[in-house]
Amino acid sequence: MTYKMSMYGLKTILITYLNKNPKLEEAIQIALENRFIDLSSVLTKYNSRTDYFKLASVETFHELEENLIELTKNELNYIYNLLPEPYSKFFKTFLMIYDFDLIYNSIMSSKHLTEIRPRFLESLESKEMNVYTFCTKEKIYECLLLTFLRKIRSDLKMLEQQRIFREDCSKTFGCIGLLIASRYLKHIYNLEKLGFATDSIDSFIKQIVLIANLDGITQYQLDNFVKRFYDIIKSHPNTATIYEAQHVYSKCKDLLALSTQVIDLLTLYLVNRYYEMYVLKYILPISWVYK
Repeated sequence: MTYKMSMYGLKTILITYLNKNPKLEEAIQIALENRFIDLSSVLTKYNSRTDYFKLASVETFHELEENLIELTKNELNYIYNLLPEPYSKFFKTFLMIYDFDLIYNSIMSSKHLTEIRPRFLESLESKEMNVYTFCTKEKIYECLLLTFLRKIRSDLKMLEQQRIFREDCSKTFGCIGLLIASRYLKHIYNLEKLGFATDSIDSFIKQIVLIANLDGITQYQLDNFVKRFYDIIKSHPNTATIYEAQHVYSKCKDLLALSTQVIDLLTLYLVNRYYEMYVLKYILPISWVYK
Protein backbone atom coordinates (compact mmCIF):
# COMPACT_ATOMS: atom_id res chain seq x y z
CA MET A 1 0.00 0.00 0.00
CA THR A 2 1.32 3.47 -0.88
CA TYR A 3 2.15 5.57 2.17
CA LYS A 4 0.30 8.88 2.42
CA MET A 5 1.85 11.63 4.49
CA SER A 6 0.20 13.73 7.19
CA MET A 7 -0.84 17.30 6.35
CA TYR A 8 2.13 18.65 8.33
CA GLY A 9 4.48 16.28 6.52
CA LEU A 10 3.11 17.29 3.12
CA LYS A 11 3.56 21.00 3.84
CA THR A 12 7.13 20.37 4.99
CA ILE A 13 7.94 18.41 1.81
CA LEU A 14 6.39 21.05 -0.46
CA ILE A 15 8.24 23.92 1.23
CA THR A 16 11.49 21.95 1.03
CA TYR A 17 11.04 21.29 -2.70
CA LEU A 18 10.05 24.88 -3.43
CA ASN A 19 13.37 25.96 -1.92
CA LYS A 20 15.54 23.45 -3.76
CA ASN A 21 18.22 24.65 -6.17
CA PRO A 22 18.05 25.64 -8.94
CA LYS A 23 15.41 28.10 -7.69
CA LEU A 24 12.91 29.48 -10.18
CA GLU A 25 13.22 33.10 -9.00
CA GLU A 26 16.99 33.07 -9.49
CA ALA A 27 16.66 31.34 -12.88
CA ILE A 28 14.16 34.00 -14.04
CA GLN A 29 16.54 36.77 -13.02
CA ILE A 30 19.39 35.15 -14.96
CA ALA A 31 17.12 34.90 -18.02
CA LEU A 32 16.05 38.55 -17.78
CA GLU A 33 19.72 39.56 -17.61
CA ASN A 34 20.34 37.47 -20.74
CA ARG A 35 22.95 35.29 -19.02
CA PHE A 36 23.32 31.52 -18.86
CA ILE A 37 23.32 29.57 -15.62
CA ASP A 38 26.45 28.02 -14.10
CA LEU A 39 24.64 24.82 -13.16
CA SER A 40 27.64 23.15 -11.52
CA SER A 41 28.06 26.09 -9.14
CA VAL A 42 24.34 26.33 -8.34
CA LEU A 43 23.99 22.62 -7.57
CA THR A 44 26.85 22.57 -5.06
CA LYS A 45 24.69 24.64 -2.68
CA TYR A 46 22.74 23.10 0.18
CA ASN A 47 19.32 21.65 -0.68
CA SER A 48 20.03 21.13 -4.38
CA ARG A 49 18.57 18.64 -6.84
CA THR A 50 21.84 16.90 -7.64
CA ASP A 51 20.23 14.76 -10.35
CA TYR A 52 20.03 17.98 -12.40
CA PHE A 53 23.81 17.75 -12.92
CA LYS A 54 23.02 15.63 -16.00
CA LEU A 55 21.69 18.76 -17.72
CA ALA A 56 25.20 20.19 -17.77
CA SER A 57 26.45 17.44 -20.08
CA VAL A 58 23.71 17.35 -22.74
CA GLU A 59 24.90 17.90 -26.29
CA THR A 60 21.74 18.88 -28.18
CA PHE A 61 18.64 20.94 -27.46
CA HIS A 62 16.46 17.85 -28.01
CA GLU A 63 18.47 15.95 -25.42
CA LEU A 64 18.08 18.87 -23.01
CA GLU A 65 14.32 18.90 -23.45
CA GLU A 66 14.02 15.13 -23.01
CA ASN A 67 16.12 15.20 -19.85
CA LEU A 68 14.17 18.10 -18.38
CA ILE A 69 10.90 16.27 -18.98
CA GLU A 70 12.27 13.09 -17.40
CA LEU A 71 13.61 14.89 -14.32
CA THR A 72 10.40 16.86 -13.85
CA LYS A 73 8.21 13.78 -14.29
CA ASN A 74 10.21 11.81 -11.74
CA GLU A 75 9.79 14.53 -9.14
CA LEU A 76 6.11 15.07 -9.92
CA ASN A 77 5.46 11.34 -9.58
CA TYR A 78 7.19 11.33 -6.20
CA ILE A 79 5.00 14.18 -4.92
CA TYR A 80 1.84 12.67 -6.45
CA ASN A 81 2.35 9.36 -4.65
CA LEU A 82 2.44 11.13 -1.29
CA LEU A 83 -0.93 12.83 -1.73
CA PRO A 84 -4.26 11.66 -0.27
CA GLU A 85 -7.09 11.42 -2.78
CA PRO A 86 -8.62 14.92 -2.69
CA TYR A 87 -5.23 16.42 -3.50
CA SER A 88 -4.11 13.73 -5.94
CA LYS A 89 -7.25 14.30 -8.05
CA PHE A 90 -6.53 18.03 -8.24
CA PHE A 91 -2.86 17.28 -8.99
CA LYS A 92 -3.81 15.01 -11.90
CA THR A 93 -6.20 17.58 -13.34
CA PHE A 94 -3.58 20.34 -13.06
CA LEU A 95 -0.98 18.32 -14.98
CA MET A 96 -3.06 18.80 -18.13
CA ILE A 97 -1.72 22.36 -18.37
CA TYR A 98 1.82 20.98 -18.70
CA ASP A 99 0.83 19.43 -22.03
CA PHE A 100 -1.74 21.90 -23.30
CA ASP A 101 0.37 23.22 -26.16
CA LEU A 102 1.20 19.66 -27.24
CA ILE A 103 -2.47 18.67 -27.12
CA TYR A 104 -3.60 21.78 -29.00
CA ASN A 105 -0.97 21.37 -31.72
CA SER A 106 -1.99 17.73 -32.13
CA ILE A 107 -5.64 18.70 -32.39
CA MET A 108 -4.85 21.35 -35.01
CA SER A 109 -3.16 18.64 -37.07
CA SER A 110 -6.47 16.71 -36.92
CA LYS A 111 -5.34 13.99 -34.54
CA HIS A 112 -7.97 12.18 -32.49
CA LEU A 113 -7.76 12.29 -28.70
CA THR A 114 -6.71 8.64 -28.61
CA GLU A 115 -3.70 9.47 -30.79
CA ILE A 116 -2.37 12.14 -28.44
CA ARG A 117 0.36 10.97 -26.08
CA PRO A 118 0.87 13.62 -23.37
CA ARG A 119 4.30 13.63 -21.76
CA PHE A 120 3.23 14.14 -18.15
CA LEU A 121 0.05 12.05 -18.06
CA GLU A 122 1.10 9.06 -20.11
CA SER A 123 -2.13 7.12 -19.78
CA LEU A 124 -5.09 9.47 -19.56
CA GLU A 125 -8.33 7.80 -18.57
CA SER A 126 -11.12 8.25 -21.11
CA LYS A 127 -13.27 10.02 -18.52
CA GLU A 128 -10.46 12.52 -17.95
CA MET A 129 -10.38 13.42 -21.65
CA ASN A 130 -14.08 13.16 -22.46
CA VAL A 131 -14.75 16.66 -21.12
CA TYR A 132 -12.40 18.04 -23.76
CA THR A 133 -14.06 16.25 -26.68
CA PHE A 134 -16.18 19.22 -27.74
CA CYS A 135 -13.14 21.50 -27.71
CA THR A 136 -11.13 19.12 -29.87
CA LYS A 137 -13.89 19.05 -32.46
CA GLU A 138 -14.10 22.84 -32.51
CA LYS A 139 -10.28 23.24 -32.39
CA ILE A 140 -10.58 26.21 -30.04
CA TYR A 141 -7.77 26.88 -27.57
CA GLU A 142 -10.00 29.12 -25.47
CA CYS A 143 -12.40 26.19 -24.98
CA LEU A 144 -9.57 23.95 -23.75
CA LEU A 145 -8.45 26.54 -21.22
CA LEU A 146 -11.92 27.27 -19.86
CA THR A 147 -12.80 23.57 -19.67
CA PHE A 148 -9.60 22.99 -17.74
CA LEU A 149 -10.53 25.84 -15.40
CA ARG A 150 -13.99 24.35 -14.79
CA LYS A 151 -12.44 20.97 -13.95
CA ILE A 152 -10.05 22.65 -11.52
CA ARG A 153 -12.96 24.53 -9.94
CA SER A 154 -14.87 21.25 -9.55
CA ASP A 155 -11.90 19.58 -7.83
CA LEU A 156 -11.43 22.54 -5.51
CA LYS A 157 -15.12 22.61 -4.59
CA MET A 158 -14.90 18.93 -3.65
CA LEU A 159 -11.92 19.74 -1.44
CA GLU A 160 -13.78 22.62 0.21
CA GLN A 161 -16.63 20.25 1.03
CA GLN A 162 -14.40 17.52 2.49
CA ARG A 163 -14.90 16.84 6.18
CA ILE A 164 -11.26 15.86 6.84
CA PHE A 165 -9.32 17.88 4.25
CA ARG A 166 -11.54 20.96 4.04
CA GLU A 167 -9.58 24.05 2.95
CA ASP A 168 -10.33 27.51 1.54
CA CYS A 169 -9.34 27.34 -2.14
CA SER A 170 -10.10 30.93 -3.19
CA LYS A 171 -6.46 32.06 -3.35
CA THR A 172 -5.45 28.94 -5.23
CA PHE A 173 -8.12 29.62 -7.84
CA GLY A 174 -6.98 33.24 -8.12
CA CYS A 175 -3.44 32.05 -8.93
CA ILE A 176 -4.68 29.56 -11.52
CA GLY A 177 -6.91 32.25 -13.05
CA LEU A 178 -3.77 34.34 -13.65
CA LEU A 179 -2.01 31.37 -15.24
CA ILE A 180 -4.91 30.68 -17.61
CA ALA A 181 -5.28 34.37 -18.52
CA SER A 182 -1.59 34.61 -19.40
CA ARG A 183 -1.72 31.49 -21.57
CA TYR A 184 -4.68 32.95 -23.46
CA LEU A 185 -2.96 36.31 -23.94
CA LYS A 186 0.05 34.70 -25.62
CA HIS A 187 -2.28 32.68 -27.84
CA ILE A 188 -4.17 35.84 -28.85
CA TYR A 189 -0.94 37.70 -29.56
CA ASN A 190 0.30 34.88 -31.83
CA LEU A 191 -3.00 34.85 -33.76
CA GLU A 192 -2.89 38.61 -34.24
CA LYS A 193 0.70 38.43 -35.53
CA LEU A 194 -0.48 35.85 -38.07
CA GLY A 195 -3.23 38.18 -39.20
CA PHE A 196 -6.20 36.30 -37.74
CA ALA A 197 -9.16 38.05 -36.12
CA THR A 198 -9.41 37.35 -32.40
CA ASP A 199 -12.06 37.51 -29.72
CA SER A 200 -12.05 40.18 -27.05
CA ILE A 201 -9.61 39.65 -24.18
CA ASP A 202 -12.12 41.32 -21.86
CA SER A 203 -14.70 38.69 -22.80
CA PHE A 204 -12.32 35.88 -21.85
CA ILE A 205 -11.51 37.51 -18.48
CA LYS A 206 -15.24 37.82 -17.74
CA GLN A 207 -15.63 34.10 -18.42
CA ILE A 208 -12.83 33.31 -15.95
CA VAL A 209 -14.59 35.39 -13.31
CA LEU A 210 -17.95 33.76 -14.05
CA ILE A 211 -16.59 30.26 -13.43
CA ALA A 212 -15.96 31.08 -9.78
CA ASN A 213 -15.89 33.93 -7.33
CA LEU A 214 -12.24 35.03 -7.31
CA ASP A 215 -11.80 35.97 -3.66
CA GLY A 216 -8.05 35.48 -3.89
CA ILE A 217 -7.71 38.09 -6.64
CA THR A 218 -10.32 40.61 -7.73
CA GLN A 219 -11.51 41.15 -11.29
CA TYR A 220 -9.93 44.62 -11.13
CA GLN A 221 -6.54 43.07 -10.28
CA LEU A 222 -6.98 40.47 -12.99
CA ASP A 223 -7.83 43.15 -15.56
CA ASN A 224 -4.78 45.18 -14.55
CA PHE A 225 -2.55 42.13 -14.75
CA VAL A 226 -3.84 41.33 -18.24
CA LYS A 227 -3.26 44.88 -19.54
CA ARG A 228 0.28 45.07 -18.13
CA PHE A 229 1.23 41.61 -19.33
CA TYR A 230 -0.15 42.16 -22.83
CA ASP A 231 1.98 45.30 -23.16
CA ILE A 232 5.01 43.24 -22.08
CA ILE A 233 4.27 40.54 -24.68
CA LYS A 234 4.13 43.16 -27.44
CA SER A 235 7.38 44.75 -26.24
CA HIS A 236 9.26 41.49 -25.62
CA PRO A 237 7.73 38.80 -27.87
CA ASN A 238 10.86 36.62 -27.89
CA THR A 239 11.02 36.43 -24.09
CA ALA A 240 7.29 36.58 -23.37
CA THR A 241 7.34 33.26 -21.49
CA ILE A 242 10.13 34.48 -19.19
CA TYR A 243 8.15 37.60 -18.32
CA GLU A 244 5.04 35.45 -17.92
CA ALA A 245 6.90 33.24 -15.44
CA GLN A 246 8.12 36.30 -13.54
CA HIS A 247 4.74 38.02 -13.28
CA VAL A 248 2.47 35.01 -12.75
CA TYR A 249 4.76 33.23 -10.31
CA SER A 250 5.53 36.33 -8.24
CA LYS A 251 1.79 37.05 -7.88
CA CYS A 252 1.05 33.41 -7.02
CA LYS A 253 3.85 33.49 -4.47
CA ASP A 254 2.36 36.60 -2.87
CA LEU A 255 -0.98 34.81 -2.63
CA LEU A 256 0.17 31.35 -1.53
CA ALA A 257 3.70 31.16 -0.13
CA LEU A 258 2.83 32.08 3.48
CA SER A 259 -0.28 29.89 3.58
CA THR A 260 -0.68 27.09 6.11
CA GLN A 261 -2.86 25.11 3.67
CA VAL A 262 -1.66 22.12 1.66
CA ILE A 263 -3.69 23.10 -1.43
CA ASP A 264 -2.04 26.53 -1.62
CA LEU A 265 1.50 25.18 -1.29
CA LEU A 266 0.75 22.34 -3.70
CA THR A 267 -0.55 24.81 -6.31
CA LEU A 268 2.49 27.04 -5.87
CA TYR A 269 4.74 24.01 -6.34
CA LEU A 270 2.92 22.93 -9.53
CA VAL A 271 3.09 26.45 -11.01
CA ASN A 272 6.78 26.63 -10.04
CA ARG A 273 7.73 23.41 -11.80
CA TYR A 274 5.59 24.28 -14.83
CA TYR A 275 7.51 27.50 -15.47
CA GLU A 276 10.85 26.07 -14.41
CA MET A 277 11.07 23.87 -17.50
CA TYR A 278 10.66 26.85 -19.82
CA VAL A 279 13.11 29.06 -17.94
CA LEU A 280 15.83 26.43 -17.57
CA LYS A 281 15.64 25.64 -21.27
CA TYR A 282 16.30 29.31 -21.93
CA ILE A 283 19.35 29.77 -19.65
CA LEU A 284 21.27 26.49 -19.95
CA PRO A 285 24.44 26.91 -22.09
CA ILE A 286 23.35 24.38 -24.75
CA SER A 287 20.28 26.55 -25.45
CA TRP A 288 22.46 29.49 -26.44
CA VAL A 289 23.79 27.55 -29.40
CA TYR A 290 20.26 27.60 -30.84
CA LYS A 291 19.39 31.22 -30.03
